[in-house]
Amino acid sequence: MVGNSLGIHARPATKIMQTAGQFQSEVTLFLDGNGADAKSMMSVIQLAVPPRATVVIRARGSDEAAAADALVRLFDTKFDEV
Repeated sequence: MVGNSLGIHARPATKIMQTAGQFQSEVTLFLDGNGADAKSMMSVIQLAVPPRATVVIRARGSDEAAAADALVRLFDTKFDEV
């Protein structure tokens, strides 16, 4: 769940992109059936994720578990925002 007060805007999208970019796996975020490439800041921003929304993270590849775990931690820390 997106726990910060502004949802996913430029700063969280950048953090998502940087985190996902550390892994070889394909990482996709889903909101209401729409998907976004987590390695693309613009794709993540265009998903228009509001506060308190539930986002599904799907990672596929050789390091998928580590990629998903890293993104879950990022969401859990509210992208270091309040």
